Amino acid sequence: MQVIHSVEELEQLELMDPEVMVIGGAEIFSLMMPFMSRMWVSKVKGEYPADTFLPPFEDKLSHASLKERFEGFDLYLYE
Repeated sequence: MQVIHSVEELEQLELMDPEVMVIGGAEIFSLMMPFMSRMWVSKVKGEYPADTFLPPFEDKLSHASLKERFEGFDLYLYE
């Protein structure tokens, strides 16, 4: 695992595996969205107060498939 701090740093890396995991915040997801070909999304059951949300992505990654159900959330893969 390697932590990077900018898109430019990512572009400079010589990756052994081309798969990169992005673990948010909203600003990070916004920066990385143009490079994503798939995205794992946890949909939490219920409604809770929140002040941060994912940027819109369904226009780029429109095919969603439910991969697994858990007690408090469902896990989807968007491609």
